[in-house]
Amino acid sequence: MRNSLLKLLRLFVVAISLLSSIGAAAQSQRKITLKMENSSVETILNEIERQTDYLFVCESLDLTRKVSVNIVDKSLDEAMSHIFNPAEVSWKVSGSNVYLYQKKQETQSQSNVVSGIVKDSFGEPLVGAAVIIKGTTVGAGTDLDGNFEFEVPADLLGGAV
Repeated sequence: MRNSLLKLLRLFVVAISLLSSIGAAAQSQRKITLKMENSSVETILNEIERQTDYLFVCESLDLTRKVSVNIVDKSLDEAMSHIFNPAEVSWKVSGSNVYLYQKKQETQSQSNVVSGIVKDSFGEPLVGAAVIIKGTTVGAGTDLDGNFEFEVPADLLGGAV
């Protein structure tokens, strides 16, 4: 009797665990509905966070820019395409975090731009590592893929640009 009760209890715990994980997955897959006129990007992202379990992490984006959106039952990707120009802003979903990046604009001369990737001893990208020019505060942090890029001021190049 006791053994059967323990098996039943274990089965109950496993079932509850599975149901809660399914609920969390369904929450992140929820469709987004927005009807907002002339609202800041920040306000719109806050509304998406309210409707879903996503949390936005932005890197050098203008969140004060005004946008009007009218979307009904759209996925996150579809909503983001309405809010941002995909040629200018990219996004990457990692768990419940959505990382937003300003896409790099190509210029004719980028001889003063330093870029690269930082990896650990296992070859995995390091997220959030600081890469700076020694003796200065010029540099950048790495993104989710370990990439960094920053412009070296002309005075540090000795006027070579």
